[in-house]
Amino acid sequence: MLLLLFALSVHAQPFNGNNYGSYGNNFYSVGTPTLNGPQFPPAAGPSAFDFRQAAFDRRQADRNVWASQADYRGNNIFYNVPLPTLFPNAAFDGFNSDGFLDFGAYSKASSDAQNERRMQLEINHFRATHPRMTWEDRNKLDDLILQRDAFHNQKLRRTLSISDFSPAGPYDISSVFDVRGKALDANLAQNELYDARQSIREDRSRDNIVELRNAREGVAQADLREDAARINIFGSDSGFYHFSPILKKKASQIKLDTGYRNLRTAQQKYLQDPSEDNRLEVQLADLFIRATEEEDESNKGAIVSTSLANSNSRLGLLSVIASAKNEQDESRLWLKYNRLKRQILLRKQAQEMQGGGSGSGSAADQLMSGSNRATQTDASAIN
Repeated sequence: MLLLLFALSVHAQPFNGNNYGSYGNNFYSVGTPTLNGPQFPPAAGPSAFDFRQAAFDRRQADRNVWASQADYRGNNIFYNVPLPTLFPNAAFDGFNSDGFLDFGAYSKASSDAQNERRMQLEINHFRATHPRMTWEDRNKLDDLILQRDAFHNQKLRRTLSISDFSPAGPYDISSVFDVRGKALDANLAQNELYDARQSIREDRSRDNIVELRNAREGVAQADLREDAARINIFGSDSGFYHFSPILKKKASQIKLDTGYRNLRTAQQKYLQDPSEDNRLEVQLADLFIRATEEEDESNKGAIVSTSLANSNSRLGLLSVIASAKNEQDESRLWLKYNRLKRQILLRKQAQEMQGGGSGSGSAADQLMSGSNRATQTDASAIN
């Protein structure tokens, strides 16, 4: 396992312009197509169903769910809170619980590594399917690279939080990579705000107005999370350390505002058209809110625990356990969220396949059947 952890921490070099580390020599600067990678021609007609693109999208949705499963394992309360804290009256003489904590960090690092790989595959596919890029295509590729690099830095952050790789010193070195990841998220949020402003200039529709408000709040969230990560660099002994969860709490409150706006929009569309697709969109928006509420509660608990003068007090220990339980529930809800996104994708593909004149009714029926089974399974688990 130590060999795997070491590989996690060093297998990718920093990404910059013309250097894409261990991903090979087919990738150059942004906007340049691959020279040796497979080319995917567009579908024959505007109504034809693109089976290759659909298969790739399904695999990517699967990878997203698998990464969420790893994150859910890593956020299990037993892998994030020392056992003597969970069971203060039990005897742990000579027992070292660091292995549990390391497993939690390893699982979360594995989740980030899977997401990094997923985004790299998205970049590969985008380059292969866009040999001649427009300005919009280049911007899209820039955003994909930002997402990949953010996951890369979060992977390194999680790896350094493992005891075998955590260097001794007054500073939290893992937070350096957290800051880099959060800074990339902030850049991505700025790009999304730019795109939303462009859309609102072209069409002042209700959906575009909502997207603009969401994008503005996305920038505010990203800035707050980046500032919180910068404070964490100085470690828990810093006099400013208790401000970090306060900033995170403000970010999660903004995220909740965005979630409630999206839920209202989804509910209005469902009232106008009570279709199954719109009903699933309402469920998706509801899951977003429930997961963000758990994040908000976790941040609230962190404020309590970091504000107490005596971190070993009973109230402090209880707040640590409560925050870990919130994080566990949050990751469980995000797993359900990504599963629901996957089933919505399957339904959409089945509908396009049936309406595209491709003559593949049996394949479309299989997709729709799989989506319906997933709908029933996830609906029972969500409630």
